[in-house]
Amino acid sequence: MISTKQSAIVRRTGEDRGFTLVELLVVIAIIGVLIALLLPAVQAAREAARRSQCTNNIRQLGIALQNYHSAKNEFPPGSYGDRTLNDPTQRRTSSIPGTPGFLPATPHHVYLLPFLEESARFAAYDRDLDWDRQPRAVLEQITTALPTYQCPSDLGQTMDATQGGPANSSNLGDHKGSYGVNWGQWEFIDQFDQTVLGEATNQVIAEDHYRAPFGASWGAKIGQIVDGTTNTFAMFEMLQTPSEENRVDRRARIWNHLAGTYQITTQFLPNSDEIESDQSICESRPDQRIPCKRTTTDNIMHLTARSRHPGGIHAAMCDGSAQFITDDIDLLLYKGLSSIDGTEIVQLP
Repeated sequence: MISTKQSAIVRRTGEDRGFTLVELLVVIAIIGVLIALLLPAVQAAREAARRSQCTNNIRQLGIALQNYHSAKNEFPPGSYGDRTLNDPTQRRTSSIPGTPGFLPATPHHVYLLPFLEESARFAAYDRDLDWDRQPRAVLEQITTALPTYQCPSDLGQTMDATQGGPANSSNLGDHKGSYGVNWGQWEFIDQFDQTVLGEATNQVIAEDHYRAPFGASWGAKIGQIVDGTTNTFAMFEMLQTPSEENRVDRRARIWNHLAGTYQITTQFLPNSDEIESDQSICESRPDQRIPCKRTTTDNIMHLTARSRHPGGIHAAMCDGSAQFITDDIDLLLYKGLSSIDGTEIVQLP
């Protein structure tokens, strides 16, 4: 038989197998602390993977530029047609295909499609028509998201609201992109030929030694990049911006060849929060790190390199390599790296 004393011991042992409310709260608190400690590490690991993919994307764009140069002996034009011609004898005088002076408006990335395993899109694109006058069915087919132009850290956006333009491209919903071309140090007008636009526009236009590797209907040859291809930017990251309802935002619309879409300058440091750091047809969204000063004057439009990576942006160099550029890079160094023949003694750290 079990004595009274032994029975009490058994009862107490059984009671000790449970947890008190205080113990449960302590365990929950410890789990909460562990989650709080681990979550940033998990998020950092995910961002590292996204950043690696973003680096690979812009490197692929740099390689595509090299392959285009090998085939054509020059880089593709920054944009082509319409008001963007350098040669006054060839400037567009007609918007009707087949007539003298007509040169179809074409955005930069169309030239790279065959070198990005996008031959089907390139074949569907009619090079004899402006980009925004392609048949609507064709536009809807080819303007879906281009994988190489989508940084996984960025938020994919479509052009759901537009301002004017042919019916074929109005509110098309074409997908934007996360990478744009190096357009020099100041504004859109700078990459036009001075003899064509200097007096006519009454604008201050950059001297020849501020020339970027891409311009209006112009792409540089490797031999013209006398500052060195390793030390000259080719492309930058940019943030895709929403364009919905009545809030039209042209930024990052890679299917539009006009100013304020994908032409990025080094006038401001990467990820600048100054309101004037972007000037375009846009909506300022400083809470999303995409401020903008709205303007409808193409000549003075400019965009700033931006990303959602902590501390900086990716850039492709003219030799096909990819670099991470920090937000606190010296501004003079940053500007010097955007020109092809400024004779500046500059080199990335």
